[in-house]
Amino acid sequence: MSVAAPTLRGLMSAQPAYFAPAGLGLLSVAQAVPQWIGVRQRFEQFHRNIALTELQYQDGVTKRASVVACLNRSYYGTSSPSDNSFLVGSWWENTAIRPPRDVDLYFVLPISVYHRFQSYQWNRQSALLQEVKAALAATYPDTDMSGDGQVVVVRFRSYAVEVVPAFLLQSGQHWICDTHNGGSYKQTDLWAEIRHIDAVDQANGSNIRPLSALRAGVFRSKF
Repeated sequence: MSVAAPTLRGLMSAQPAYFAPAGLGLLSVAQAVPQWIGVRQRFEQFHRNIALTELQYQDGVTKRASVVACLNRSYYGTSSPSDNSFLVGSWWENTAIRPPRDVDLYFVLPISVYHRFQSYQWNRQSALLQEVKAALAATYPDTDMSGDGQVVVVRFRSYAVEVVPAFLLQSGQHWICDTHNGGSYKQTDLWAEIRHIDAVDQANGSNIRPLSALRAGVFRSKF
């Protein structure tokens, strides 16, 4: 499967008003256009340079599938590499860049797990993260892991897979764990966020996602 990098369609395609000093008039279109073509080409090349390679992409896909299959065996009695999960963050937004760092995903647990942990007296959310971590550790006993805050992090050599255990609500939103301050559930509305990003991206010539990747690349180069 090949990775198609998002393009910068529409970026700086509108011709700006180029004004010469008073009395000299407008610059010609022939003079103005090449300047913007050069800028656009440099941005597109920069984006290609920081996009994940095919091997990096496939490695991330494989790591995600393996983790999800492990959790499905533990909680649903299947080995599906994708059921009850979905990508979030840069992998969903198609803005992941190299060098690869992590793959973020939600794993939706059965509602029976929620009711089982309701019987706990102290920090149910921390206990739940530790159970998910233990399920993964049974498959990856030599891999460094941690479970705190909202995620269980599985630190493979090439990628870290960050798993957010979640419960699906009737509204379509999710409850996720928050282990801080004694523990609680935090309500998230990812689909509203996704719709907003899609709308903004479409309204800006499908440039928001590639520009987000460019921004992340510049930020990494500085820190």
